[in-house]
Amino acid sequence: MRKYLVIVDRNRAEKLTRFANFIIDRVVISVFFLALGFIASLLYSLANIDFLINIVYKMSEMNRFLDILITSLIYFMYTFLIEYFTKGRSIGKYITGTKVICIDGTEPTFNDYLIRNISGIVPFDTLSFSEKMAGMTNGVKQG
Repeated sequence: MRKYLVIVDRNRAEKLTRFANFIIDRVVISVFFLALGFIASLLYSLANIDFLINIVYKMSEMNRFLDILITSLIYFMYTFLIEYFTKGRSIGKYITGTKVICIDGTEPTFNDYLIRNISGIVPFDTLSFSEKMAGMTNGVKQG
């Protein structure tokens, strides 16, 4: 057990770096939505294709709860898929030089990435990063 804690301690990203990862990835998602709106309006004005513009209008008129739910689902899919296919690096992690690893220092499996991102829905880090606790999700969440 102590061997694993040493590996975690050596490879744990600092709180500020993890926060930067989060902010950068949120900006990427925001740019995605802006690009979607831009492409939708471009397609509508140039070719009178209204499929995407109708989706954008429906998204702009939905209630707050549904908006948060859909945005969270898209963010979950983004982080899960990009970390899985890039072996532990989202765009934010790539910029800050961090990477997801398992508690024993190995590369996570598909299930590890899935569990990591499901556990990321609940803000465990906010609850667990006190002086006495090492981070509840650090078994799978690194960087």
